[in-house]
Amino acid sequence: MKLLPTRAPLRGRIDRTAGFTLADVVVAMLLLTMAAGGLTGAVTHGLRLNRVNEETAAADEAARAMVEQIQATPFDQRFAVHSAQPDFAVPRLNVQKDDEDGMAGKILFPTIDGELREDVVDANLGMPRDLSGDGIQDVQDHSGDYVLLPVTVRIEWTGPSGDRSHQVHLLMVQ
Repeated sequence: MKLLPTRAPLRGRIDRTAGFTLADVVVAMLLLTMAAGGLTGAVTHGLRLNRVNEETAAADEAARAMVEQIQATPFDQRFAVHSAQPDFAVPRLNVQKDDEDGMAGKILFPTIDGELREDVVDANLGMPRDLSGDGIQDVQDHSGDYVLLPVTVRIEWTGPSGDRSHQVHLLMVQ
């Protein structure tokens, strides 16, 4: 068995493969900074999306509560009661800047100058349509003789993603 001679380490020479260069450190720091920035952006976006979801849920809850309130009113009084007070507050939502009454919630009927009319055009409510059940669509005020009552409950607010709205369209039947 032959023994191979061993080499003694050279003194005074630097082994350039033993550590990181300044360029290696700069590249690593750049990559870590980019990763941290991406993570921060994702967390920020997630928090904003969470707020949007909370606001949408609050708007939906307020709209459903108002629909229940309208349905709790006797049918022949629904238009008179809810057209007199069509605006309502919605907790946890910021009212849009251009909203004059400061209320995020609105109850909308097919009206012209305060009159419940069959000739209003609103595709969401299937209008125009015969509201009185007499078989004809006319231009008369039907606030006292309706058997169908189309209603839109609209919530409008400003959130982290800008101006938003949520609507519920109903066709109430006597």
